[in-house]
Amino acid sequence: MIANLRETTSINNEIIRKKYLIIASDPTTPYFPPTAKQEVPYIDFSPLENAVISLGKSSEHAFEVMDNKGLNALQKDSLNRMLYRAEQELLLNAGLPLRPWYKHVLYAPGYYTGYAVKTLPGIRESIEQRNFPEAETGIRQAAYAINKLAEYLSAL
Repeated sequence: MIANLRETTSINNEIIRKKYLIIASDPTTPYFPPTAKQEVPYIDFSPLENAVISLGKSSEHAFEVMDNKGLNALQKDSLNRMLYRAEQELLLNAGLPLRPWYKHVLYAPGYYTGYAVKTLPGIRESIEQRNFPEAETGIRQAAYAINKLAEYLSAL
């Protein structure tokens, strides 16, 4: 997504710089060409990638614990209660950008799309709005929440 946005921004800015839109416009009507957009910077997704790897390892551990045939009913009940609460580790105390009442880092209704769900909304919507510093903040927040979940599952 980000690489495609970077490429299309670069191409569109080149078209604007070379005045192709002005050349192609009807000379009998006023034409106001668009302005060039900010170039798309390279965004560091490594904290998020590392968090996902950590979550994969801890989820394997959680599966091994759940798959243990020697658990009695009380232990299984306790484990189920812990797993039931695990998703709460993915909540952000401050909430999402522009809507602090939504706290889930992995999904939420889109701010600009109404109730259509957005995955990783803090990151995705920031990129869509070309607010790249906020996207990097969203990456760090999502990585923090995913790492919290990984630690929670590792403690089972």
